[in-house]
Amino acid sequence: MTKTPKILIIIALLGIGLVAYFYLIPQGGQIEGVISEINLTTRTITLISRNGVVNLTPDTKLKDENNLPTFLSSFYRTFKIKARGMFSDKNTFVPTEIRVIHAPNIIIVNPDPYSTVKPTFVVKGKVKPSKNSLKIRILDYTTKEPILETDANIINNPDQYNDFQKEIHIDTQNFLSIILEAFYVLENNQENDRTSMEIYVNPHLSS
Repeated sequence: MTKTPKILIIIALLGIGLVAYFYLIPQGGQIEGVISEINLTTRTITLISRNGVVNLTPDTKLKDENNLPTFLSSFYRTFKIKARGMFSDKNTFVPTEIRVIHAPNIIIVNPDPYSTVKPTFVVKGKVKPSKNSLKIRILDYTTKEPILETDANIINNPDQYNDFQKEIHIDTQNFLSIILEAFYVLENNQENDRTSMEIYVNPHLSS
């Protein structure tokens, strides 16, 4: 056997070893991202712009923005988190600890982004206590023209977030793509902490 084939065999074996190391052997480290979905039943978190899930175990430590112990039920969509642990495979990260590094002031819980609703639907969410008024606005997605704007009804809670909700009615007989916004209005009438999502209105949607 000449020297060149031996070198090729060594390179091939090294390549196989690297594949086994990165894909078959659990890898430690940390990941960071914004939550797009939480499943309390399976105790899994899906992050935006990332394949796979974060799969919690009974031993996973959860911490809030202040680095204090908390519960998975206190996590919400749009939270930015940092998780330390290891990959059990290339699509599953098993954390030993998850810490919230940013919790938005306003969170829309219902409807889901890109979901389809009837012309009359209820907006629900979470909002940190504030002296500022909370507004909900609907915009036409294509023209960006306002369709309606209204005050949200806030329900006080003893925890980090109050609840808010508002029934919305859009007078249309046609399918619409809309932008749903929730935001504070400050004393100087400036808008602050706006959160938004695209949803679709279908007047012919069955129950």
